[in-house]
Amino acid sequence: MGRLASAPRARVLLVLAVTVLALALRVHLLGEADIWWDEGYSAWLARLGATAIPVETAYDVHPPFYYLLLHWWFQVAGDGEFSLRFPSAFFGVLLVPLSYRLGRQLGLGAGAALAATFVAVSRFCVSWSQEARMYALAAALGLAGTCRAIAGLDRRGAFAAYTILTSLLLHTLYLGAIFMPLQALCLALVPERRGKLRRWALAQALVAASLVPWAALFLPRMRSWSVAEPTTLPRFAAQYWAAAVTGSAVHLERQAPVLLGSSLLFLLAVAAGLAEGRRGRLRRGLALFGLGLLPPAIVFFLAQPKPLFYSPRLEPRYLNPFAPFLYLLWAAGLEALARLCRPAGLLAGAASAGVLVLALPGAYAARVHSDRYSSLSCTLEAYRQPADLVVLHNDQDWPVFAYYFRGPWRGVPNAAQWEDAGAAGFLSPMLEGRQVVWLVTTEWALQRDPSRAIERHLRSWCGQSCHLTEWAFGPSRLTRFGRSSLPAPSLAPARRLPSGGHALAYCAGALRVRAGQRWDVSLWHEGSLPSVQLSCGGRPLEPAATWQEQAEAGRVVRTLYRFYPLQPGRCAFLLGEQQVLRVQVVPGAVPEAAAEVELQPLKAEFAGAVALEGYRLKGEGLVPGARLCLTLAWRSLRPLPVPYVVFVHLLGEQLNAAQGNFLWGQHDGQPAGGERPVPSWRPGERILDEHCFQVLPGAPAGQYLVEVGLYDGTTGERLPVTGGGEGDRIIVTSVSIGAP
Repeated sequence: MGRLASAPRARVLLVLAVTVLALALRVHLLGEADIWWDEGYSAWLARLGATAIPVETAYDVHPPFYYLLLHWWFQVAGDGEFSLRFPSAFFGVLLVPLSYRLGRQLGLGAGAALAATFVAVSRFCVSWSQEARMYALAAALGLAGTCRAIAGLDRRGAFAAYTILTSLLLHTLYLGAIFMPLQALCLALVPERRGKLRRWALAQALVAASLVPWAALFLPRMRSWSVAEPTTLPRFAAQYWAAAVTGSAVHLERQAPVLLGSSLLFLLAVAAGLAEGRRGRLRRGLALFGLGLLPPAIVFFLAQPKPLFYSPRLEPRYLNPFAPFLYLLWAAGLEALARLCRPAGLLAGAASAGVLVLALPGAYAARVHSDRYSSLSCTLEAYRQPADLVVLHNDQDWPVFAYYFRGPWRGVPNAAQWEDAGAAGFLSPMLEGRQVVWLVTTEWALQRDPSRAIERHLRSWCGQSCHLTEWAFGPSRLTRFGRSSLPAPSLAPARRLPSGGHALAYCAGALRVRAGQRWDVSLWHEGSLPSVQLSCGGRPLEPAATWQEQAEAGRVVRTLYRFYPLQPGRCAFLLGEQQVLRVQVVPGAVPEAAAEVELQPLKAEFAGAVALEGYRLKGEGLVPGARLCLTLAWRSLRPLPVPYVVFVHLLGEQLNAAQGNFLWGQHDGQPAGGERPVPSWRPGERILDEHCFQVLPGAPAGQYLVEVGLYDGTTGERLPVTGGGEGDRIIVTSVSIGAP
């Protein structure tokens, strides 16, 4: 605070305002995004307990402090999506004043406030402050330790504070060790550095000693493997710069103008800083240059395949804790530019901040729930009995499933290829003494179990008198194999409704959905219900599908309603005249207008429900390794409740020995990149659907056929062709592949 008080008052007020802005940006839609694999793993570890977390993380690639902190936080605030991510948001906000303080300690004036502003509005910093991972915590600990080291370690309290901060940093993220050389660079900038360096070195020895207990637990369990992929330093530098500026390291070609412009601004700033260095500040300019560029160089080196420990895939998120140093370098250069030419410095500073601000909306575009397992888990918890067995097939995204479903379950390993003998050997020990088995079939099940051996064995075990019940939830399916009938549902996972009607409770998926995506709501009721609808902008939307479980007369039953709202806005779920809850529908991806696309005409029908009316093929001069894109024009003839997957296959005349088939390229996916699943199609509506894939590098020269069809992602069953062809596929066109 003393540092802040010595700065001009306007600058302090600006930093306070920017800190409040950073808080708003980081808590906005914090709990609205889908839980992804790493976040689910964080939650799973945090739920284990304080004694089990260190043992489990000894087998992992990250140390335990973040997970312990999350565990203690859960005891206070629970483990919902917002609560799960809030610690990251909190530490992400702390980066703003810490960046400002560090900038002031390094001799910056207005540049310190500008660097803090960059950190506040950077999509790179905002995005990773909204993820339940340890990067924001590591960044805060590293910056706080750096500030403390520069301020001095001559007092006992300051020395202890630095030692504790650095020890916690290395117990949070192994890459946090990169802060050590960065701190040495910072100490080289300050006066009386010899004494500070001596005390700093002594603190490092104590930090190393604090790691001995963890090393004793970790080293015997340390695993060595590599997921590193070949890449070049220029490409990685481009990805890191794209992440730092726009928050996204993919589709660099689409970001080329922004990346080029921001690169010029950055290079201009760095050149100004080095030029000013010739007037007496060269040492500081070179040190700041090292602060910004040393971390990516170290990470690039560490990610190269090696026989010891873990070689990660090069990803910009590993550099997120060090991003404030890059922004400090950028801001310091802009401050120097302003001293050399004030108008140029102000213009370049405003343009640099503007580039970062313009990327911010992208941080929130994907923050929409897709209800991957929420409704499925609600159904499972409503009927599962304590003795029932729950099987996840397969376990590729088990942490996400485990986040939503709290009960015991067994996973079918994704690493194995399943056939009848293997399925029997795997399931038989678990089925002894069971009466009911619940099978959760995910979209990856068919990849490892194309013959559905796991499901076939469960059907055989269940026998002739099996009570089979099945629900579909987007790309996943829930099946109950029971030797007894479906019990009355429990209201435990539901929210109670006010008494006075037949409806007792409800369980809904996300309350913020993307246009065209499914939205499920279940009602527990006694007797018949009044009309049910989703009112969007005053227009009633009837359910696209309805499921009701069979139950004895007089018992509580559950009815599931599925809607596909297409228009953005606020919708009200109505039970008769009663509003039960409100749903916000946000815009989906804007598909290419059908009228503006020139298509080759085609006439084909699938199951009398879907017509394929035309196509457009992109890919001139195709050779092995080239990219091919096929745009399909579908017409809905009647509603279909199943979210069918579209497949596009490139079929050659020669056998692909590596795959054991004639496929030399393919793409399978939901229509329009998942934005328009088949159940959302309205009769008469036309949908454009693009599928892109790579021609496999080993493809021989010759003629190839392009085939198209649709299949159920959980069963593999294809829609039959009922017009314009035969079987279950359409040959759209042929292409010629040349020699490489």
